[in-house]
Amino acid sequence: MEGGKIAGDAKKALEKKTGRPVSTPENYLTGPENRKKLTVESD
Repeated sequence: MEGGKIAGDAKKALEKKTGRPVSTPENYLTGPENRKKLTVESD
């Protein structure tokens, strides 16, 4: 499962760099993507 480790390491690195979680209840897609779209928050 090397791909999963790479993705996990990238997620942890991004969270450490930004100080913000990547996955939150607000941006987690629970339904089909065509029914619920993410909104992009500009900083």
